[in-house]
Amino acid sequence: PDDTAWQSAAQVKFPTRSSTYPVTDVAICFDAGRLYLLVQCPEQAGRQRVAPPRDRDGRVYADDCIELFFDVTGTGSDVYQFIVSASNSIYDAHNDDAQGYNPDWEHAVTGDAQGWCAEISLPVAACGLSTWRPALNFNIGRNGPGLGDRAWVGAYGDTSAGRLQFEGVTDAPGQTPPTTGEPLGLHMQRTSARPGERWIEGALRLGSDQVAAGAVVRATLRAPGADR
Repeated sequence: PDDTAWQSAAQVKFPTRSSTYPVTDVAICFDAGRLYLLVQCPEQAGRQRVAPPRDRDGRVYADDCIELFFDVTGTGSDVYQFIVSASNSIYDAHNDDAQGYNPDWEHAVTGDAQGWCAEISLPVAACGLSTWRPALNFNIGRNGPGLGDRAWVGAYGDTSAGRLQFEGVTDAPGQTPPTTGEPLGLHMQRTSARPGERWIEGALRLGSDQVAAGAVVRATLRAPGADR
């Protein structure tokens, strides 16, 4: 954490809307071959961490851990997941296949009674790429028994909510960059169910002339007045 390289890295914190969950600090930077993350996890007062040493691809996700999710196509069909626990045990998977995917990557963990810290170095090939793209759908979360899970943005493990921008990286010649259209709002006549109802039903129809070939349409349900 004292390395001066982290001082110029991009910084994020989460969660931002909780008074009891400890705020996790993340620093992220990259070079042509690797992505580097420094994740500092303060401990919740009075709580003991749970992170027994485990074999690779064991139940690391059930312990105090940090989870990274990368969606390299932006469609949800090509997702890479990396987990580091407070005991420096790891789990890695491609499209939920952990046993068949074990790339080389580096990780180190330190800790004391006040919290723990993970340093992670991911080569570009660990995400199934030969070079970085201008942006990747991305999310990071923290989890722990009795602590619960929190994500940087959106739902836990949801890669559609966040993007990691690689400053200065451009698309290769001939490669068409993905684009995102304007948000489409659907307003319901009612925002609460009547007695005896389980659902509020709505319908949205898009013609073939309204959606580009190969496009992915996603819907997010928000409470009235919510900003995300």
